[in-house]
Amino acid sequence: GAAWKQTIFYPYLHASKYGRGVSLQPIVNSPKYDAQDYTDVPYLDSAIVHNEEQGELTIFAVNRHLEEGLHLKADIRGFEGYTLLEHIVLKHDDLKAVNTPAEQKVQPVQAAGTVCKDGYVDTLLSKASWNVIRLKKSAGL
Repeated sequence: GAAWKQTIFYPYLHASKYGRGVSLQPIVNSPKYDAQDYTDVPYLDSAIVHNEEQGELTIFAVNRHLEEGLHLKADIRGFEGYTLLEHIVLKHDDLKAVNTPAEQKVQPVQAAGTVCKDGYVDTLLSKASWNVIRLKKSAGL
């Protein structure tokens, strides 16, 4: 029979593929909201992995805000010579959208507008999105 990728497949794929190396502890400053059982829940959740062997730095980021994009400015000055490789985003306007054998409605795309300059990564994370920002150390550095 037919096979298809459920939406949750992609974050697991990205974490497995790009989450190799040393986990770094991000210091996050994010707006917060109150949920039914919790208070002061940050809209931004993130993890960072440095793969020194491959010369790669990967930022995984989730924007939990259901109505607004979230500005992300990451300080990577400790990783001189790293440049933006790609910014992958998984999102869909309909949060109940599913993939089926007939249609893959929810799948990752390349995000536009992400900048890596002067030791900072600057981007806008779409509302309700999973993001993978990959950086690569320039050759010779």
